[in-house]
Amino acid sequence: MCLMMVGACLHALLARARSPPRPAGPPRRSYPLGIWINRQRTVYAAGTLTGLRVQRLEGLGMVWDYADEAFDEGLAAARAYFADHGTLAAPQTATAPDRPVGQWLSNQRRPGFLAGHPERAEALAAIEPDWNPAWPLDWQRHYAGVRESLTAGAKLDELIPGVTIHGRDSSQGCRAPFGVPAGGSTAPCTRSPTTVMPAPG
Repeated sequence: MCLMMVGACLHALLARARSPPRPAGPPRRSYPLGIWINRQRTVYAAGTLTGLRVQRLEGLGMVWDYADEAFDEGLAAARAYFADHGTLAAPQTATAPDRPVGQWLSNQRRPGFLAGHPERAEALAAIEPDWNPAWPLDWQRHYAGVRESLTAGAKLDELIPGVTIHGRDSSQGCRAPFGVPAGGSTAPCTRSPTTVMPAPG
């Protein structure tokens, strides 16, 4: 959107360069566009920018808050990733469609990163309630893959070593929530020898 504003300014500069020269007069001081835009953002944040000016600037594609804009773009990528994979437990290298959604989600999970922005955590939870699980993300990925396979009609006894789900062996990780212990053992999935891993809701 900011590119639209830059494009409009470049268009105006080119038109001015092609127009007949102005009569000689005192030199004009230039006022950098970036300074003016930041001033508009400051006035907008203070709540003193008129409605008509807000409307005109938004019509040009004004971005009032880069952090909000970046979050909205990341959230759209997270939705796309979830649509393809059934989970937001994306590896850090994951992209969707061309955005580094895995790194973006990793940043959102950092302690304190969303402090002061509960609406952002709520937006992620609206996509997947367990977007930031207390258990390992690798477990969550396996869980989502097995769940997706079962929803598509697979049987648990078909998820044997060698059968892959999103490029990962279905026999690895945790299948205990579905009645099949991990690796064929009789022990439930655990984070540690003494802590039983809960199944996501």
